[in-house]
Amino acid sequence: MNIWLLALAVLATAPKAFSQSTGSSLSGIDAVAEMPACANLTSVACNQPIRDKSKQYIALNNTFGVLAGVFVLQRLAYKIWAKMGLSGDDWMALAAVIVGIPSTTISAHGVTKPGLGRDIWTLQPADITRFGLFFWILEWTYFAEVALLKLSVLLFYIRIFPSPAVRRLLWGTFIFTTLYGIAFLLVAIFQCTPVKFYWEKWDGLHQGTCLDINAIAWTNAAISIAVDIWVLVIPLWQLKSLNLDWRRKVGVGVMFCLGAFVTVVSILRLRSLIQFGTDSLNPTWDFYDVSVWSVVEINTGLICICLPSLRLLLVRIFPKLQGTTERYYGRNSKRNRTASNRRSSRLPLGHSAGSHVDRSQPHPDIEGNRIAYHTSYTVEYGDNDEVQLVNMNDKFSARSDVRSEVS
Repeated sequence: MNIWLLALAVLATAPKAFSQSTGSSLSGIDAVAEMPACANLTSVACNQPIRDKSKQYIALNNTFGVLAGVFVLQRLAYKIWAKMGLSGDDWMALAAVIVGIPSTTISAHGVTKPGLGRDIWTLQPADITRFGLFFWILEWTYFAEVALLKLSVLLFYIRIFPSPAVRRLLWGTFIFTTLYGIAFLLVAIFQCTPVKFYWEKWDGLHQGTCLDINAIAWTNAAISIAVDIWVLVIPLWQLKSLNLDWRRKVGVGVMFCLGAFVTVVSILRLRSLIQFGTDSLNPTWDFYDVSVWSVVEINTGLICICLPSLRLLLVRIFPKLQGTTERYYGRNSKRNRTASNRRSSRLPLGHSAGSHVDRSQPHPDIEGNRIAYHTSYTVEYGDNDEVQLVNMNDKFSARSDVRSEVS
């Protein structure tokens, strides 16, 4: 029986092979409409298992979507609770979540039910068309979310860095990111003429033209990674001008490097773009990897930009977390005072540490029985002393809530 099915499958593919050998106008995309029947026969004849990764994708999408939403909500809740007010970076993060809600919903229901994670020849024609429509929506929402995440980070840096030169660089990057985000958003929406040709072209029965989505995706990814690296370099470059010991510089650098994890995910996503393109004969299966990495990239980005506020919220809820640091500094201060007292006890009789009375030298202000008393102090800075990170005389000095976020 399997032999007959295999023979029937070969006969079914003969017209496609003939058209390609004779130079017929039948394109690869046109052949997709003829593929399901013969591919199903081939898979049955060869006892091939039915591939389905839709459940794994739904679980991943829902988990990351809920986590990202919770992190953004706690960020906004903390700002309101602490009466700090919402800044531009908070509004950008909120906008990214608002765009992400329909994106997460479509990922869970719009593209998986029609066939994402399955072979196209196991689907009904109506499902393939519906998959194309929802995947088109996911494309331009992805571009919008990526731009909003970067704008949120840039506005945060603009708030905490008072240097006019640095601010000019950040504002220039902000404008560039806004423009390139809008450009790719429009390209994704109008990449096909007419627009609906994007989700109708698979059957070869409709006429239209489309841009190379693979080239668009690679260009966007390259620019996005370059901007990420540039935005990461700016704060790290500022570390050298801070009067901090190397351990504290490492700590502040780690805080800024949280965004580097998103850059790593973006780089890993590049591999999934190899099979992402308009000429795919099995898009519901080939587009699975790029969909997975896009979900991970967007949601980890949302989580990372909310980690500083999470730390402050935990300190408010669990004061002992801050008490541990205070006790550490307290023990060191007590130890320093004890050592100072010990040094004072070893001084010769008539002397005291940090102050002295000079009775031998005449003083113009000494009249009658008055005594001139001079006190001098020696100040030593240790690793545990607080350091002013920004020049408060700068006209662009940061607000108190900014200092609390960086601390």
